[in-house]
Amino acid sequence: MKSCPRCTTPLEETRVGAVLVDGCNGCGGVWFDFQELNVVAQSAQLPYLESRFRPNATNKPVLHNPICPVCNIDLVAFTFQHSPDIILDNCPQCRGIWADEGETQAIFKRMLEMQGRSEAEFRKANVVRQNARQVFRFLSLVACPSCGKANPRASRQCSACKADLDGVDNALCPLCDKQLDPISIGDSPLEACPECCGVWIAQKHLTDIVRHPIEEIKQLEEALGIPQVVYSAEVVQDIHPVCPRCHNLLEERAYAYHSTVKIEVCVTCDAVWLERGELTRASEYLHKTLG
Repeated sequence: MKSCPRCTTPLEETRVGAVLVDGCNGCGGVWFDFQELNVVAQSAQLPYLESRFRPNATNKPVLHNPICPVCNIDLVAFTFQHSPDIILDNCPQCRGIWADEGETQAIFKRMLEMQGRSEAEFRKANVVRQNARQVFRFLSLVACPSCGKANPRASRQCSACKADLDGVDNALCPLCDKQLDPISIGDSPLEACPECCGVWIAQKHLTDIVRHPIEEIKQLEEALGIPQVVYSAEVVQDIHPVCPRCHNLLEERAYAYHSTVKIEVCVTCDAVWLERGELTRASEYLHKTLG
C-alpha cells in the first residue's frame, strides 16, 4: 500500500474515469501516477478529489521534503508554465505528481480561467446543454421503420401510419451525451452508455430485470467494460442528468422507495437511469427483501 508523501498516512484509492487515484485523509493531498493528472483534469472532476480527501484533526507531522510513494525517493517541487503560483511535487523517476491539499481545486480554477469561464458559468453551461439537446430532438428527423415517413425525433407515433416510434432513434446518455447502445438480459431490453456504463430502462422492464439472479446482473454490468468516466455526486449535481428521450430533467429517487439505491426517473417517459453498479445493488435489495 502506498503511503502519503507528506504525513505517511496510508493512501486510499478512488476511481475517477478510467484511472485509480490515491489520496490522503491525513493531510488531504492527492497522488497522481504518470499522466493521471491529465486524464482527471480532462474529466472536470478535480473538485471531487478536493472534497473526497480532506485533512483530519490528528495533527500528524508533515514532511517538508516529500517522499515518492512508489520509488521512495525525494520529490522535486515544480510548477507549470501557465501556473507559476501552484507548486506541485514530481518524482524524477516514475514521473508521478503530488498535489497538496487545495492544489487540485486551484488547478481546476486555473483551467476555467484559461477557458475564460467562472465556476458559475461552468454550471450554467449545463443548462445550455439541456436546452440544446431538447432543440436537437425537436428539429431533427427520424425515419419510420414501417413506412419510411420522416418524423421529428420527439414523436412517439408516426404521423403517416401511426406506427410506434419509441426506440427507433439512438438515445443520448443523461450524463455523457454519448449514444446509448441497445442490449438485453433475457427478454428485457435496456440501453447502456459506452462511456460511463450507466443503463436506461423502461419502468415496465425494471422489475423483471432485477428479478434475474444477482450473478447474471453482475455479469451484465461487467460485460459493459470499464467506465471511461466516473461522475462524482458533486459533478452529477452540476450536470443535471436529462432524459435520453425527451431531454427533460430527471428526478432522483430511492429505488423501491425505502432502499439506499438512488435512481434517476423521467416522469414523462416512465423510464429510469441507473449509474454503473446501481442495477446490481437494486437486484441485491430486491432479493434480500423477497427473502
